[in-house]
Amino acid sequence: MADHMQKTYGLQFHYTKLYRAHRIALEINEGSHSMSYAKLPAYARLVLQNDIGSIFKLQFETKNRMSDNPIFERLFVCFDAYKKSFLIGCRPFNGLDGYHLKGRYGGVLFSAISVDGNNGIFPIAYGVVEVECKNSWMWFLDNLRDGLLDDSDDMSLTFMSDRQKGLSNVISTIFHYVHQRICSSHLYQNLKAKHPAFVSYIRRELVNYCDSFFSIEKYFDTYKEMIHPLLDLAGLKDDAPNERALPPNLKRLPGRPHNIRKREVGEALPSDFKKRSSSIRCNIYKKEGHNRRICPRAGDAE
Repeated sequence: MADHMQKTYGLQFHYTKLYRAHRIALEINEGSHSMSYAKLPAYARLVLQNDIGSIFKLQFETKNRMSDNPIFERLFVCFDAYKKSFLIGCRPFNGLDGYHLKGRYGGVLFSAISVDGNNGIFPIAYGVVEVECKNSWMWFLDNLRDGLLDDSDDMSLTFMSDRQKGLSNVISTIFHYVHQRICSSHLYQNLKAKHPAFVSYIRRELVNYCDSFFSIEKYFDTYKEMIHPLLDLAGLKDDAPNERALPPNLKRLPGRPHNIRKREVGEALPSDFKKRSSSIRCNIYKKEGHNRRICPRAGDAE
């Protein structure tokens, strides 16, 4: 943008001014985050009206005054088609995890997924919360239990998670009879290496040792349900001004933001780690320890 304004109009602008202009243009073309939060209640009503049996819950922060607008805090969505397909066709497996959102208002995306007969990831429910903690996981799993109804007490149901932020205790509190497992990548390789040898030794058909969830019938049952399409979302009407949902308050952490993500124990380094090394090498003197700007031979090179 700076080069275009300079070449076309002969004008120079500061970077921050160009950034603000670019952001305004994006909001005009794509809409703003704050207006999207304001449409959430209308979107929730539209989903519940078109997909009977679905769950769409919004939770707002506690108001200091009754005249204050509601401020978004949490969201939980579980479509009826996802719920029925999971109970009928998917394996009794539930994977839980949270992902940090990189948008302006932040937050954490919670997801509950299963696996179909073709080893494909099948979504069950998702939600957005303010932070990942024991209280937020309690709220998410409590809504998930309401979605699964009596099937949540199934003894064969297994949950897999990283057991962080008190998640293991929350699962035991809400789902009393389920099994819990930790994500282990080597488990599949061990079964793949040992099980075929056992099957070939007794000389029987491999299909006799496959669970019914791997059958074609179960796979079709998984995807026979339908999420009904919604009308044009551009026609959603906003609520009254005093009932319009506001985005969450911006939270600024103390200190400068980190440029490098904290990695888990045993996680591999990025492929371009050598390029981003902290060692300094001078282009003039061809030695490490200083750069071109403070090189004693910089004057001679010029």
